[in-house]
Amino acid sequence: MREVKREPVAGNNKVMEGLQRALTRAAKGNVRAVGIITVEHLGCESEYWGDENARGLIVFGCETLKHVIVSSTAKMHPQECDYQIAHYDIGLHPICYDVIPWLAQAEMARIKNGAPAPLTICFVRTTNSMVELSQDRMAFFEKVVRPALSLFGAIEDVRAAGGRYIDFVGLRDVADAASSGEQVPLIRPASAAIAAIKEQVIKDGPAPVTMTLRETGYYEYRNSNLEEWLKFARWLRKEGERVIVVRDTAKTHEPLNGFQTCPLASFDLHARAALYTQSRCNLFVQNGPWALAQFSDRPWLCFATIAEDSPEECNRPDWWAKFMGLNSQRQIAWAQDNQCIVYARDTFENMRRAYKDLRLA
Repeated sequence: MREVKREPVAGNNKVMEGLQRALTRAAKGNVRAVGIITVEHLGCESEYWGDENARGLIVFGCETLKHVIVSSTAKMHPQECDYQIAHYDIGLHPICYDVIPWLAQAEMARIKNGAPAPLTICFVRTTNSMVELSQDRMAFFEKVVRPALSLFGAIEDVRAAGGRYIDFVGLRDVADAASSGEQVPLIRPASAAIAAIKEQVIKDGPAPVTMTLRETGYYEYRNSNLEEWLKFARWLRKEGERVIVVRDTAKTHEPLNGFQTCPLASFDLHARAALYTQSRCNLFVQNGPWALAQFSDRPWLCFATIAEDSPEECNRPDWWAKFMGLNSQRQIAWAQDNQCIVYARDTFENMRRAYKDLRLA
């Protein structure tokens, strides 16, 4: 019998590439479990391997995959979309500052497609989501995610529950749109918050340099190097700068070695945004509030440590290359010359050097 050479079916080459990437990732030792749906002809098989305690996360991943597929299918028929409305699933989307680029992306799509203002959002939750919405997570939702809408002029309305699902893709889609000539929206803090910061914090003094500290109890390796920041703050004062420190929310009311802090900005999103937009320069490590600076016209520096061996995928070079919307200089695509990522540890010398290089007017 003569052997008949069979050509790979449609999609097989991409399947092989994807499986190889998954195997390479698993070889790093950080993958706890994997679920695979294999489709041949008109049938499919589902398999699960790994830590039995990760089964709930695999179920959550299946739900996420379903939304990704549905969303990508919807993109094939943009004429059927209502770009004024969208829903944000708190069982699938991140409950963190990542809502800022998500909203910017949604607002840019609304403007591009000529949909009327305002952008209208409904918060929903997938009924069978395995994500635990703890008291702390819901508190963050109420203090950051929900009030973030109005930073971009968006409103909340239950009638948007049937609106389109928008994937979370970091800064990538915003960067792609900006590269095509679309205007990236800037945050617009509430006028009351702007007035409160001006009257209660800045008062009659000069525009400050803000230092936003990360001081949390998880992934502590990402926390601000406090002693180095204080050393840098003292140097700034000698250079004639006014320094205001925004402490982590967990340390809102704790004093800091005689430096001015801003408790109002630590726990109120619009106050934080108002402070950043009235500052001479804003300084960060790679933490959530940096997202506000990315959509502001004020100068900023972010000291980022990106490494292959990072415990978090989102702080590895391949993730940044895929989702951060970086240009050839590894800077955010729409950033101004005085808005820079500094790929270095937050040591005094690195911070001093980067700040002097900004050459602020």
